[in-house]
Amino acid sequence: MAKKTNQPSPEEAARNAMREVALKNLRAKPLMDLAAAYLVEQGDFGDSGNSAVDQFVYQPALGKSTNYTDFATGEQRSLIIGPMLESRRGGKRYTGSVDEAQIIEQAAAIQQESLMGVKVSDAMNLIGAKYSGEHEDKYIRELAEGNEEEQNLFKAVIGNYGGNFADDAVSRGLSARVKARIGGLERSLNPSESSE
Repeated sequence: MAKKTNQPSPEEAARNAMREVALKNLRAKPLMDLAAAYLVEQGDFGDSGNSAVDQFVYQPALGKSTNYTDFATGEQRSLIIGPMLESRRGGKRYTGSVDEAQIIEQAAAIQQESLMGVKVSDAMNLIGAKYSGEHEDKYIRELAEGNEEEQNLFKAVIGNYGGNFADDAVSRGLSARVKARIGGLERSLNPSESSE
């Protein structure tokens, strides 16, 4: 009689490895802030929400590490440097360029690809929601490819994740703007305190 082992099958091991890469990407704050800028720009948040995300979420994210983990190789890649080097004309140094739209679109694509590689419970935890149901250990990709009920759950998870994610970015941007305005007002009304 063969002994049962707790070793995952090669397929399960590969899925777990992809899940770890996906979670690493989804937890990379600067990368996700760039993805948020894309989602907010595509959404209906008005100029106030968009400008707050631009100034207090997107621009600070550009100044930080915008690396992600490549699914195919498991290597760290730069969201800016790689595309810039690939865009060089004839391989000539200093001729490449990357525009802002490319950066945030790529960040959003990485976010979507990463979401497909995590479990429902992972996605819910990332937005601060709790879920312990029959589908908690299912991968989101499985829901997308499943029966009608699972596809509806897939749409709900992805839609709510994206909506919450964009709302959170706008909220953080507006909150940072309010703090900056109050700080500026305090400094202008209390110049002696700010010089100490």
